Amino acid sequence: MTVFSKMDLHRVKNKNKTAIITPFGLYEYLRMPFGLKNAAQTFKRLIDSILRRIPNVLVYLDDILVTSESMDEHWKTLTVVLSRLKTAGMILSPEKCEFFMKSVDFLGHSISSKGF
Repeated sequence: MTVFSKMDLHRVKNKNKTAIITPFGLYEYLRMPFGLKNAAQTFKRLIDSILRRIPNVLVYLDDILVTSESMDEHWKTLTVVLSRLKTAGMILSPEKCEFFMKSVDFLGHSISSKGF
């Protein structure tokens, strides 16, 4: 049985580094502003280094897909992924996460054991 989990990230740890002060107060981005030069590449490099060498993990920007052939294997892989994300200070968007699914929608495609 193929098992899927999908996670979506947001990172708030460094939001003060892009804050701006105006006469109306201090403003901070709630998400990484992709208008910043090289923001996407920087984030990709970061997330790749965090999840390096974990089999069956696919990452596209802040979207993570974990696939496994069994529930036991899936549980072990998720434990490693979640542990590394926590250590790195990454935060999941719970409303966008799905765990232990038979199929998931990922990057506009419905993915199951039969393909997409």
